[in-house]
Amino acid sequence: MANPRTRLALGVAKLSRNSSFYVRIIILVASFCVACAGANDDRMEADSAKAAAAIKLRFAQTKTAIGRADQARQDSAARVEKARMDSIYAELSVWVRRLPPDSLDSLPISVRWELNRRKCLIPQPFATASRNAVKGAFTAKGEEEWAVLCSVGGSSQILFITSQSGTVVDSLAQGNDGAWVQGIGDGKSGYSLGINVLPQHSIGDLKTDDDGKAVPQPIDHDALDVAFIEKGSVAYYRGRDGNWYRVMTSD
Repeated sequence: MANPRTRLALGVAKLSRNSSFYVRIIILVASFCVACAGANDDRMEADSAKAAAAIKLRFAQTKTAIGRADQARQDSAARVEKARMDSIYAELSVWVRRLPPDSLDSLPISVRWELNRRKCLIPQPFATASRNAVKGAFTAKGEEEWAVLCSVGGSSQILFITSQSGTVVDSLAQGNDGAWVQGIGDGKSGYSLGINVLPQHSIGDLKTDDDGKAVPQPIDHDALDVAFIEKGSVAYYRGRDGNWYRVMTSD
């Protein structure tokens, strides 16, 4: 039987071995817990990022839905207003006297043919010598063209037509004929849109238009004067770049 000293020595050695084992176990468990905590942090960060992305997506979707609803309301209001104005213009349109192209003998046959093909009628202003068909060089130097107000279905545009071939080379929209009707006294109304040629020499110093755009130089052909009779008028000049430039000539 071992003596007390020997048993003590063996007990200490055993404890040392067991303590080392327990320490390793504790370190292993602690390491595992740290790893778990790190993984949890990563998951929480990823979850937070997903949540933030979802919130941003919902916000964007809500903003888009609100924008579409606002646009729908604006479109609806615009349609209602257009319908209201169309009704007013339809009533005013009874004051518009329109002539068939063949009633204007000054128009070349080729021009009349094109106007008839388009089913144009020519609205007549109530108080001017203009018959809304004028001759000039409107799109380029040396051209021989006619500017004619063409009304179809109650709306008009100005057509620029070559004298020789009857080809439409450009146009300017003028809108509903009723928009150009005004009271002329004694309870009467009259159509008040008139067009006239504005010769080159009268616009030779034109440098910029009313929108601040530079007009291509030199000024080498005519402009078209579009008047709201007794209200004001605007000159339209077609530049070499094919764009129209407008300048108020009276108000």
